[in-house]
Amino acid sequence: MGLGRRFWLGLAWAGLASTALSACGGGAATPGQRSALGTAGIVVQGAGSALPSFFDRMVDAPYNTAFRGTRRVQLHRNGDTYDFIEDVGADGQGRIAVEVPSVSQVPPQLDPVLAPLYLVQRGLFGYRVRDPHITDLALFAANWRVDVLSRDVVVAGQHCWRLDLRRVVALAAVDLRFEFDVEPRTGFILAWREYDTTGVLFGDVAFQTFEFGGDVTGMNLRERDVVALDLDPQGDLSAQVNAPVRVPSLPPPGFELEEVEQVTAGPNEDWIKFVYSDGLERTLFAHRLDRTQSAPLPVISTLNHVPFGAWTFSFGEIERVRLVATGKVPARYLSELVQSAFR
Repeated sequence: MGLGRRFWLGLAWAGLASTALSACGGGAATPGQRSALGTAGIVVQGAGSALPSFFDRMVDAPYNTAFRGTRRVQLHRNGDTYDFIEDVGADGQGRIAVEVPSVSQVPPQLDPVLAPLYLVQRGLFGYRVRDPHITDLALFAANWRVDVLSRDVVVAGQHCWRLDLRRVVALAAVDLRFEFDVEPRTGFILAWREYDTTGVLFGDVAFQTFEFGGDVTGMNLRERDVVALDLDPQGDLSAQVNAPVRVPSLPPPGFELEEVEQVTAGPNEDWIKFVYSDGLERTLFAHRLDRTQSAPLPVISTLNHVPFGAWTFSFGEIERVRLVATGKVPARYLSELVQSAFR
């Protein structure tokens, strides 16, 4: 691996982990805002083909459910398996803590290029972005179908429904599918598994202990990892951030803009982040804000893609603008997303 790739990986880690990934905001919108169109149009199969009554509660459940529990996380990435325990708690008002009681080391066989991508899978990024959850019912209805596999699966002492979720129109020849174990009273996902459509397992996350309203005293509850400012996507973004903004015009098929934020990752290190959703999965694009009038420099455009299990991480520089993008979509869609911001 050449110096150039290592340089860009370091640049991507500084920007990607601190801004585009772990900086994701509250996830769900104001309760009811993203479920305004209800659950009409969601395709349901199996177990009577009736839409579970808890479905509309799944939008807000990750953030308005108070709980404490431990869960086992198994991530399968590029032939390796990473296995660790997370201690997770929430106050039901949007503040969450995700702690790793015994910090595991990066496996010695792990490619140094992938080490940061493995480590960032833990913490708030893991809860907000790595863990799939429904963010918009109307978009979900347009892009995903549901198969009810069982109405009585027990996870950490809680009775759950097991759901199979697949895209209505695949984004690739081998696409993703999910299994959710959902507690029906709250719509909270207690376990999930992520496969491709050939059966390859990417992730298996399940609570081993779980208590609604559990004691979260002493946990570092927070909404964000870094300072972030919500922006008005309908307004003049350049005026809002006092810097030129590159706005993508071509998100992946089925994805729509969910939110725009300015994120402060450090001194003189402000980024603007665009989050796109298809109702279940998210794709992110962020670029560094340049408020200086620097002397002209040679324009070097570079865009690199690193696969990491189901994820694609893209990073580079175009027209002297540092950028990162990520999502569980083929690299060509991230390339189109990035390039559309510079047209």
